[in-house]
Amino acid sequence: MFITLLTAPNEIMPHSLYMFMDMVDNKVWDNSVFMHKWEHMVQAEAIQAGSGNPRDLSEYNLAFPEYSSEFNHEKYTVGFSGRPSETKFYINLVENGNKHGPGKQEHSTILNDADPCFAKVVHGEDALVQLSNLNNEAVSTHDTLFSVIRSAKRMFPSKELLDHLANK
Repeated sequence: MFITLLTAPNEIMPHSLYMFMDMVDNKVWDNSVFMHKWEHMVQAEAIQAGSGNPRDLSEYNLAFPEYSSEFNHEKYTVGFSGRPSETKFYINLVENGNKHGPGKQEHSTILNDADPCFAKVVHGEDALVQLSNLNNEAVSTHDTLFSVIRSAKRMFPSKELLDHLANK
């Protein structure tokens, strides 16, 4: 299964994108996992068996909860979780503005704080349906299931992909 993300424009989410791309370039997500224990999202955890803490591969942390109303927590968008510098990201399986949008973070002390939403899935919705099915299984059995993330790679979109997205 492959999932392709299209990131928000740099002008909208520069800090979040820089951190995410640094983590991709430093292979933080290679051979890591998605955790399945929530109905509304799958969360990537930088966990690699027997190889230390992959979070140490990135020298940067999310310093503040960057958010833009131009990139909301819609179905199949990607956000960072935790405060202030967690290296976890998640894919929204449903519209999640009511849980992760401005003012919805119960653990936050900052008024109208929100999780950074910095990318959206443009290919691989079928993989997300399969991940969602695992979530449903984990939620119903109260277990946490894991799916392996083999690798994350930076790609530059082709003109055909950009044209296709513009016509969606």
